[in-house]
Amino acid sequence: MAKKNIRKRKKNHKNLVVFSGLVSLMVGVVVSFGYNYYVENNYNTEKLVKRDDKKIDLVGIKKSYHDFVKLQDGASIYVKKENGYEVASTAYGEIEISLDSTYEVVDKYFKVLDSDYYVKYNEVSAIDRLSAKKGEYKYYNNYIVYNENVVLKDGAKLYISDNNYYEVNGGSYPIIIKDSDRYGIEYNNSLVYVNSNDIKSLVESTNTDLGHTDGLAVLNYHFTVSASNENGELNECVQSICITDTMFDSHIKYLKDNGYYAVSMRDLELFIDGKIQLPEKSVSITIDDGWYVARSIAIFEKYQILGTLFLIGSLASPNDYVSEYLEVHSHTWGMHGLSSGDDCPNSSFRGGITCFDEKTILEDLKKSRESLNNTTYFCYPFYDYNERAISLLKQAGFTMAFAGEFRDNTVRVGQDKYKIPRYVITKYTTMENFISYVS
Repeated sequence: MAKKNIRKRKKNHKNLVVFSGLVSLMVGVVVSFGYNYYVENNYNTEKLVKRDDKKIDLVGIKKSYHDFVKLQDGASIYVKKENGYEVASTAYGEIEISLDSTYEVVDKYFKVLDSDYYVKYNEVSAIDRLSAKKGEYKYYNNYIVYNENVVLKDGAKLYISDNNYYEVNGGSYPIIIKDSDRYGIEYNNSLVYVNSNDIKSLVESTNTDLGHTDGLAVLNYHFTVSASNENGELNECVQSICITDTMFDSHIKYLKDNGYYAVSMRDLELFIDGKIQLPEKSVSITIDDGWYVARSIAIFEKYQILGTLFLIGSLASPNDYVSEYLEVHSHTWGMHGLSSGDDCPNSSFRGGITCFDEKTILEDLKKSRESLNNTTYFCYPFYDYNERAISLLKQAGFTMAFAGEFRDNTVRVGQDKYKIPRYVITKYTTMENFISYVS
């Protein structure tokens, strides 16, 4: 029986060979066809595409596309070449990016918004939105780039923060920020810093023909009330620092119509330190106290121009002033004024920071900072300060403080950051006055 079975298998071997050949030929045709064209899968709903000698689920990849993504630690950033994709850098830490929503996904790669970079679909995860950017990370694209580039060494690290960075091999990039031992440049739509020891050389480059300012005005407002006396505001607010919403609107409209850039506090600090170049038409808009601010905020939002409120902490919560177009910083927690029994021989205008004992002042400043996300920016109540007050501000962690009007109110590089002058706007300020301040 064994021999019969063997002979039977040999007898059918020729037929098996012929059949196998036909199957191999058919499979080869299908594989060849599948390499160049789309073919339907078993469910007849989604499609597969042959790429890099592997089949991928293109429809599934498209479904995984989101406007905002977080890169995996160690993910690659790619550039597109004729023969495929080439690694441009490697991302470490937790880095978030925006993707180009208009890009038609054709393979395993997603296109980064406003760039020539790509990321691989399985090296990112979807997020609802980008985390809020602060300081120069948010506004750096308004700075005037230097006509000078950094040339990087291979393996240079480009830091978004201490633990989030890209690693790149060489390249030449325009300088945006000049710091003592590092430079700020743009990479993958982010401001990143490269340390001096990762720089091969600095070279001159024609990056811009735009001019930059050598000095700017800081405007100081207080209360903005209804010109139509809504809620009796004109009857309540009778001081010279009470201005109408129509007057405030005319000022902000002028700035918007004439192309002014309203700087953030961080912008101003970087400018004074000589680390950035600001546009020729730059201005800082500040508001003191916290009363009658709602109409000012509405006008900032109307013209999409940034302002700064110096808030008396005991007056209200910063949550009452939340706006994309308003920063909130310290005007003390409770040292804006003095009680009738307080003795303050050192104060010209009854600002508590010149009067109280050191412990009381430092406790107040600490409470104010903590309520405002540890701000380092301060405004003197009643523009009143002395050298002791400045010393205590430094001890409390403040890096910049604003006063009132000086003989020269233009803020320039090298300005004493604890004596920043401002143009005080009152209801008697004419439009001609205003234009002369900002010009």
